[in-house]
Amino acid sequence: MGRAEERVSSIKFLMKKMKLSAEDAMRVLDIPPAEFGKYISLL
Repeated sequence: MGRAEERVSSIKFLMKKMKLSAEDAMRVLDIPPAEFGKYISLL
């Protein structure tokens, strides 16, 4: 599994378990805001 796939998996996990929005989950994971669009498109 590549890094992007691992991050998407982590984002989905946080969204489900902690009821976070995709953006909030990415902030928790310290993903740079400039990359948010990339990961949102993979969700």
